[in-house]
Amino acid sequence: RAAICLNCLLMPSWPPAGCCKVKHPRRVCCCIYVLSFIVWGVLISNRQLHPWVASFTLLGGSLLADSVLLQLPWSKEDSQKYYFWICHRDDFDEKFSACPEDSDLPGRLSSV
Repeated sequence: RAAICLNCLLMPSWPPAGCCKVKHPRRVCCCIYVLSFIVWGVLISNRQLHPWVASFTLLGGSLLADSVLLQLPWSKEDSQKYYFWICHRDDFDEKFSACPEDSDLPGRLSSV
């Protein structure tokens, strides 16, 4: 699970969080895909260009569309509504944690 979460956190999202928000990301992605397929078709039909040029154009369109779909659902103004949850196993015992005795926070939470 940690690898999947890390992979999702490191994926680029467009537009950046401080910028404007795309209201209909699926429509924007469809437009990007259609446009990149049209450009790919035009470039692939040109015999003077190497097919790699057309392929990189299609790859760039796909990456841009994926980054639009990965747009964060919150804005900086709404950041107080969202929390970071930490889960642990059912059989976790607080007395074996590396928490100092005089801490006002219980268990692993104090070491975060």
